[in-house]
Amino acid sequence: MKLENAIDENSILVQLKTRTAHQHQATEATVNLMRDDYTLDDYKKLLIKFYSFYKPFEAKMSESLTANSVEFNHNERLNTPKLTADLKNLGMSDTDISNIQLCDNLPNLDSKERIFGSLYVIEGSTLGGQVISRHLKGKFDIDQTTGAAFFSGYGQETGKMWNGYREAVTNFAQTANHDEIVAGANETFEKIGECLVKM
Repeated sequence: MKLENAIDENSILVQLKTRTAHQHQATEATVNLMRDDYTLDDYKKLLIKFYSFYKPFEAKMSESLTANSVEFNHNERLNTPKLTADLKNLGMSDTDISNIQLCDNLPNLDSKERIFGSLYVIEGSTLGGQVISRHLKGKFDIDQTTGAAFFSGYGQETGKMWNGYREAVTNFAQTANHDEIVAGANETFEKIGECLVKM
C-alpha cells in the first residue's frame, strides 16, 4: 500500500538534494563562520566575498529570466541590497563597496533548466541562513537591521518564499530535463565556492 505522504524519489526536489549534496557540502566548508575564533572582521570579509558574487550574478539572472521568458519574481528575492546594507552597517562607505572586485566566472544561465537549478542554490541558502543569523545575534549582537540582513533571508517569510520556489520548480520540471536542472545547481555551488576562495 502506497503511503499518501511517501517521498517521490524521482521528484526534482529529491534529485536536487541528493545529487548536489557533495557540492553543497564543499561550498559550506568554505564559509565556516561557526568556529570559536571567528571575528567580526572575518565576517565582514565574508560578506564582501558574497557581494562580489551576488552583484554580477543577480544582474545576469535578471537578464536570463527575461531572455528565457521565465515567470519568476526575482526582484523580491535580491540579495545585493541586503549585502550592501550589511556592509554599510559594518563601516563601509558607498565608495568602498563600489570598489569591491566582482567575480567574473559565473554559472551558465542560458536555459530555463539552468536558471531553475541555479535558483535552487540561491533560494535554499535562505533556509541555512536562519541558523547562521541566530548565531550572529548571539556572537556579535547583530541582527537583520544591524549587519545580518543577508543571512536573515526573508525573515518570517523565508518558509513561504522557499515554498514558492519549490512549487515553481516542481511545476516546471514536469516537462523539463532533470539532468540539466541538477547541472545548473551543481555549477552554481561550484562558482560560489570558487568566488569565496579566490576573492
